[in-house]
Order: sequence, then structure tokens, then C-alpha cells
Amino acid sequence: MFRDIIRHYEALPRMPNKKIHSSATSWTNVILEELEARATMEKKEKDIAREEKESERVFQLEKLRITNAAETSSDV
Repeated sequence: MFRDIIRHYEALPRMPNKKIHSSATSWTNVILEELEARATMEKKEKDIAREEKESERVFQLEKLRITNAAETSSDV
């Protein structure tokens, strides 16, 4: 787990405006902030994907309803 965190931190682009002190606490805080930001972004991406999927489902149901209504009216 800790190795994954370190690999993740090493893969992050360097930010010159963030000063990192030599203490372990500061490093831990920076890593935790980055992981929280990543988790937040992943959650937002999942929410957007779910909303798009739901919109597509609603669209397909409406399309089916219109098709069924057209077939029903043409049968009369």
C-alpha cells in the first residue's frame, strides 16, 4: 500500500509553488491531499458516466414509447 502511494506521488507532475518540507508529516499530508483529490476526481467521473448512462436509458425508453404509440395508432 505504502509503495503504491509513493509510486503515485512520484508520478504526479511537480508543482513549483508547493513547498515540501523534509519532515515525514509534510510528505504524508501532501500525499494524502493528492490521493483525496484523485479520489474526488474519480468519483466525479463515475457520477458523470452514471448520469450519461441514465440519460441514454431515458432517451431509449422515450423512443420506444413513441414507436409503440405510432404502431398502435397505425393499427387503428
